Amino acid sequence: MKITEQLGLMKAMGGRTIPLISKIFFFRLIHPKIFDQWKEAPEDYDPKPNYEIPKYEEWMKIPDFDKDELYLRPTLGCECEAPEIVALAYKLGVDKLLAKERSSSDLAQRQLEWKYAENALKWVKNNIKFNIGGGTATETLREGMGVCIQQMTLFITLCRIGGLKARYKVMVSSELDPRMQELGMGISKEMGVDQIFGDFLYKVLNAFPGHILAEVYIDGRWVNADPTFSDELEVGLGYEISKLGYEPEWASETGKVYYLEDSPRMGRPLLKWGKSFRGLQYMIDKGFEPYAEKGREILKLGEESYEEKMKKGYEGLSKELSDIMKRV
Repeated sequence: MKITEQLGLMKAMGGRTIPLISKIFFFRLIHPKIFDQWKEAPEDYDPKPNYEIPKYEEWMKIPDFDKDELYLRPTLGCECEAPEIVALAYKLGVDKLLAKERSSSDLAQRQLEWKYAENALKWVKNNIKFNIGGGTATETLREGMGVCIQQMTLFITLCRIGGLKARYKVMVSSELDPRMQELGMGISKEMGVDQIFGDFLYKVLNAFPGHILAEVYIDGRWVNADPTFSDELEVGLGYEISKLGYEPEWASETGKVYYLEDSPRMGRPLLKWGKSFRGLQYMIDKGFEPYAEKGREILKLGEESYEEKMKKGYEGLSKELSDIMKRV
């Protein structure tokens, strides 16, 4: 990225995040009791991941990375040589990808690349929940949570281990779907700030720095990947299930887009500070849960059925499915 673009990105991110940060610190001075509640969570709240991290075995090959290869080499956040992440990559089928000689004209190779990237996307999407947490790819894997930046970091790292170029797509100016505003207001109520911050999460998502996607290079083109929300959460919110190659339905770009090799560093200190607020993590989980539960009920009726009906809108839904969709 050119110096001018770096300065432009910093200016755009600062212009969106600084007002929100100022409002949070001002709120801390005016409402210290509510702010302190964000630090404490119920004793039975356990945000640990619901999966076991695969164990690295000596036979697992760590690829030899070309340190000069843009979008393929390890970076500060994308720890492509971390044993835990290499082990996860093998669980997702990277061995099949590495075993075959790479050729852009080889259909079988391109299918393997797509399948592996798809496996990585599904795993991150449905295991790393959206919440304040994570950091580098290893930290995100260990904690099982992160906001979009951390989720993209883990996905991008998995892709690079498989020899697939991957990068961050930063939409500095993006427009969020109105349904996200409803979700943001629900979480604001859990936090006790709906009268002050309004749709808090909606504002937060717009501030960092709009939305960040991942792109992976397959078959001679850059392909979108967005593991921000799990399948059940997307369904519960009334969206199509996001898959490899999909544009995010809940956020659309409206301005300049930046492409980065490593995650933006401006927001790292703030996210690290936010991880100390276990009560805030609990409230975000609690705010998401009604939508996740609704999504789980819908998916019991079949993912294919849901995806087919969503293309036609609510009129095409069965009565049972339509009733579930109208909840929350």
